[in-house]
Amino acid sequence: MIFGLVAVASTTVTIKGQAGRIVFDHAADEKDIWGTLNIYSVNADGTQLRALTTDGHSYSPTWSPDGRHILYIHRTYGPDNLPQLEIGPRKPDASVEGDELYVMDSTGGNAHLLRRLEGQIAAPAWSPDGKTLAAQYTPYAEMAKPRVRSGPIFGLFLIRAGGQGEPRLLFPSATDPAWSPDGKRLAFSVWPGYAIAVGNADGIDQVRLTEPYLYTTNPYIAGADSPTWSPDGKQIAYAAAVITTAPGTPGVNTQNQIFLMGSDGSNKRQLTTGNQRCTHPTWSPDGKAIAFYCFPAWAPACGDPEGFRAPGPAEPECVRRIFVMSLTDPDAKPIQITQIDGARPVFAPVP
Repeated sequence: MIFGLVAVASTTVTIKGQAGRIVFDHAADEKDIWGTLNIYSVNADGTQLRALTTDGHSYSPTWSPDGRHILYIHRTYGPDNLPQLEIGPRKPDASVEGDELYVMDSTGGNAHLLRRLEGQIAAPAWSPDGKTLAAQYTPYAEMAKPRVRSGPIFGLFLIRAGGQGEPRLLFPSATDPAWSPDGKRLAFSVWPGYAIAVGNADGIDQVRLTEPYLYTTNPYIAGADSPTWSPDGKQIAYAAAVITTAPGTPGVNTQNQIFLMGSDGSNKRQLTTGNQRCTHPTWSPDGKAIAFYCFPAWAPACGDPEGFRAPGPAEPECVRRIFVMSLTDPDAKPIQITQIDGARPVFAPVP
């Protein structure tokens, strides 16, 4: 399958100078995603594909700083009892058990509950010192309130890595947190407009690095998300929507592409091209490559690119694939490393 990038016939592609293990979300192709979300791992050259969970409700993995453990989300509800989220059917009478944070060994063993939260949690990220978790969180108390404004009701919260204490709101209306390598700052996507911003880990000095909407040029850039820092802290990779026709005109073509910029917002450049949606970049530990996932831009039934297809079997064109791209070769093209569904890849922090 080709997403305007580079597809391969097998998963034995080798990227020179690149090493590392990648964990990612997997939903079985041609099956209902609600019963098939699991965590897999694979080498950056596409070898040694391995299932780390098999319960069908585990996703959004992230590594501990030493690479020995994996934090992930376990979802305790499905399409028949969805709470009032901004995805899926709205059922005011639904029961809510909440999301659970789990930790397991890097090989998938010794999985255990870290914390159950009443509400929805997404995109957890482990601080470099291992003491704190950052995550998008929507307390159920907020979801249950009558909506009096438009826009998101979630925020970026901090949670102790041991699971104790109450989550602490750091930045309202923020999602996709990523720690700087020194642990002093967080990058995230913030509403309105979903711009990339950076703020101190104490919740102050928030600075936007991208504009929420740039309709002054063609193609148009509409929002940005999924930021991630380079290992040296000098660059940030992120995803942004690229609209190649004017908003409101028939036949609008929206793509998602991967971008790079300096950690201060300078020197923005588009890394990927083609008619696809690519998002959630992650840096290799040596800084020489990034991984991300893509699916076709022409597949409206695919649903949320962050991993929530509409309930029911996936359309054949909705499968997601993981790609790796060298950053040291100016002529490099993305290389597909998975032949199965894959989303939200994360490189291990150590080679």
